[in-house]
Amino acid sequence: MSYIEIYFRKKREQLEFLTNIKNLFLILIGTLVVCVSLILWSLYRSRIQDEMVLVNPIPQETIELAKKTKSIIKTGIYIKNFTNFDMMQGEFKWEALVWFSYDKSGPVTLDLIKDFAFEHATMDFKSEPKVSELDGKEFVQYYVILTFKQRFNFSSFPLDAHRINLVLINNSLADTDALYISDSNDVMIAPDALIRDWNLSKIFATQGLVSVRVSDDNDPVEIDYQRVVFSLEFYKNSLRSLFLIFTPLFLIFFIGLFSLTFDVMKNFSTVLSLAVGSTSALFFYLGSLEKFSPKTDIFTIADKIFVLLLIITIITLGMQIYLLHYYQSIEQRTRIPELLAQYARTINIIRSAFFILFLIVMVVSLFFLLP
Repeated sequence: MSYIEIYFRKKREQLEFLTNIKNLFLILIGTLVVCVSLILWSLYRSRIQDEMVLVNPIPQETIELAKKTKSIIKTGIYIKNFTNFDMMQGEFKWEALVWFSYDKSGPVTLDLIKDFAFEHATMDFKSEPKVSELDGKEFVQYYVILTFKQRFNFSSFPLDAHRINLVLINNSLADTDALYISDSNDVMIAPDALIRDWNLSKIFATQGLVSVRVSDDNDPVEIDYQRVVFSLEFYKNSLRSLFLIFTPLFLIFFIGLFSLTFDVMKNFSTVLSLAVGSTSALFFYLGSLEKFSPKTDIFTIADKIFVLLLIITIITLGMQIYLLHYYQSIEQRTRIPELLAQYARTINIIRSAFFILFLIVMVVSLFFLLP
């Protein structure tokens, strides 16, 4: 057997591999496994993209001076319950204990701390102070019910994680009167607090100063006030939304793409029906995607994946129509079965090659789209 014959035999074997529906089906299953793995990998490594609440660090000399004058106020929060925890709408209602601890031999008094508040939050209820002594210091706690809204970055939906910030302020307390201090150990959540579909991943607290410029025609003045930021980071632990969003989306896409694997000569109507049906189904699916998606003006990951799959499906439909039309024109020009079979085989090879190409494009795009 000559070298040329061996070369063309290998080429024929490769072409037979491309047109073998069993091999293509195995490639499809392998691609599906890779896609699921990429999505789950992104789910458990999703990064928070919400903005931090910024504060200017308190100078070390100011802290040292506050310690010497015993004007340090240690503060923290204990969240007892989440009456409303709607991350999609950014609406929350929490029951909490806010506490303060200070040296009663210093200048800090109950009158100095009682006017605390939370930025961009409403205190529906604030109890009378409960005063006790703890480790030789005055310990004051308030039971409060907080209602607040917060805007989140949903660009990673439905693989998102979010940071909720509670900002403690006291406008009647000047930074020269006393200094708020807090850390991550001062923020706690009750073990029986109910949070549906979300897991707490991190808690931390920061404190510092914020400068506000008061405009004046003659002499603009900057005023500093203190902030204590209690931050809680959550990530979604429910696979339900992923299943409801991605399963029908990928199922419709794969059905349409699988139309490229059928023999154009034997399954003419099936090929066209699958291609048209999958494209139409994706357009109808857009309504369901809108229903599950958060109200946001930016493109989420779900939107980007939908657009990607829709573009590939439309290209698939256009290519199917063109190739089927091309095959019909050849069928009208010749009635030789062997010649028709040869053309059909060439068309099937082209369609199978595009089937594999589109799967590769989808996997590569997912790799770059997912966080």
